[in-house]
Amino acid sequence: MNGVDWALQEQEILENSLATRKYEKHYWVDNVRGSSGGPGTYQQPYAQPSQAIAAWVAYLATLPNIYRRACIHVIGTGTAYTALTSLPAYMGADIIGEGAPANGNGTGIAIIGVNGADGITGAATRSMGLFNLQIRSGGSFWCLDVGNLLRSVIQDCHFMANVAAPDGGIRLTDASGGCRILHNTWGGDNLQHPKVGIQLSGANFDNSLVEDNVIIGTTAGVLVDAACVKGDLTVFRRNHIGDGGHGCTTAIDDNATTGTIMYDGNYVMGDALITCVHNGAARVHGNMSANAFVAVTAS
Repeated sequence: MNGVDWALQEQEILENSLATRKYEKHYWVDNVRGSSGGPGTYQQPYAQPSQAIAAWVAYLATLPNIYRRACIHVIGTGTAYTALTSLPAYMGADIIGEGAPANGNGTGIAIIGVNGADGITGAATRSMGLFNLQIRSGGSFWCLDVGNLLRSVIQDCHFMANVAAPDGGIRLTDASGGCRILHNTWGGDNLQHPKVGIQLSGANFDNSLVEDNVIIGTTAGVLVDAACVKGDLTVFRRNHIGDGGHGCTTAIDDNATTGTIMYDGNYVMGDALITCVHNGAARVHGNMSANAFVAVTAS
């Protein structure tokens, strides 16, 4: 049988994107063999990602005005890791799930968070990398809920719930920018789809690239609040946005009254497709639905 091994292809994409990164330190996390005392080596791992982050931040404090980078290896097991409830102002670290690809509900996936709480939350963080992680939520919470997310990468992750549909996948509530979000999936088990895929509630989401994702939500795939007035040089491209097969009110619902977030070459699906308050015709290009180009609607 000739076919594409998508799991292998995802792993190759991830490995290639990380191959050129140089790290000052490596920490290992394993909630089966690890302990809070670490010290985070392969032989003696930490038990939780938060413990590795704390150790890295403490080490960075010994290097005043020098910003190095760490790699935090989170081993896939049969048990989810504790939610991250705070993030350092400067992360300077890649958190990489090691094990099975992050989509699905099988043993061996590196899972952060549980249903009934935010999976990862913080007031602000800079230079964070999230790779091959399943980030969980459920109910009136978000998988990733951050104030300022700056110069960060989220790649090959899965945002999901399997008990109660979460409010959404990613919410940015302050002034974020300089981010890259790619090859991610918003979904869930047992038809527990999020209400919103990505919500931009803060004033800024500029200089960012969101590409090659499956961003679904029953209310909206992408929801931009009126407060988000600076989206300069941000592009959503080559994404599937909106309905994941179980209904979506509006695929792209952009309520910003100014700014230039651009939507280029996406595939959209929903009861309503693309609505924009401000200058939609000039910044919505070549999007498709049901084999036809989508015209933007003023909302």
